[in-house]
Amino acid sequence: MQLNSTFEDLLKLYNENRFSHCYLFETNNIEMCFNSLKNFIKIICNDVPNINELIDKNCYPSLKIIEPTNGTIKKDEIDNLKQSFALSSIYSSNKIYIIKNPELMNSSAYNKLLKFLEEPEDNIIGFFITNSKENIAPTIISRCEIIRDIYSEDLDKNLLNNLDYEKYINNAKKYIEILELDYNNIFMYNYNVILKEFNEKKQIICFLKVLYELYESDFNLDKKFKNIQKKLKILLKYLYQIQYNVNLNLMLDSMAIEIGEINE
Repeated sequence: MQLNSTFEDLLKLYNENRFSHCYLFETNNIEMCFNSLKNFIKIICNDVPNINELIDKNCYPSLKIIEPTNGTIKKDEIDNLKQSFALSSIYSSNKIYIIKNPELMNSSAYNKLLKFLEEPEDNIIGFFITNSKENIAPTIISRCEIIRDIYSEDLDKNLLNNLDYEKYINNAKKYIEILELDYNNIFMYNYNVILKEFNEKKQIICFLKVLYELYESDFNLDKKFKNIQKKLKILLKYLYQIQYNVNLNLMLDSMAIEIGEINE
């Protein structure tokens, strides 16, 4: 079963007995992260017969999944979690829970969960998944290991609203050429070309996705640039950060600096 690099690193920690009792995933795609996490759990619980089917059908008693109902996670959900984990399991010594969007817990659920976290049991592992860590109480964050899990989203050409797709391709190719071969001029190119061609945030998002596609394809193998995987991770990071960033020029310059440092 294929894991992305985030979960490969997590699996290494698990196999080395260096696993924490609770992890908070900050991601740009909660469902993709959730599915990756389920695949990870299938691997660490592979001694359980039919584990893949049990998890896919949400029938594995040692895995509890909590997600908002009508925009809220209520106290009863946390109570049910604690009660179910008080029972011994015939499947596995580990008991695992996943809470999606923990920032949507009401105050009663939050207080219940906090008590649960303050006295962690060795055989209970918790995972939180959010796309807004800033909205989660510091008392929960302080009890978790923080992991960023960022996903590339395929470019939907319909988002371009019939704009000339070739304009994105040509500018992205030129951008990479300057970034890779004439780095000192990339900042002027950001300001004089990119931000004038693409002056809306949604356009910059499309531009970054085209950059990602080109780096991933390596210009259809016509070009050979160094450390492509590291550069793809940087692009994913800025595709995530752009939703919170209002200074597009500063963001593009910061991205160029990080990619440029890899080439040094």
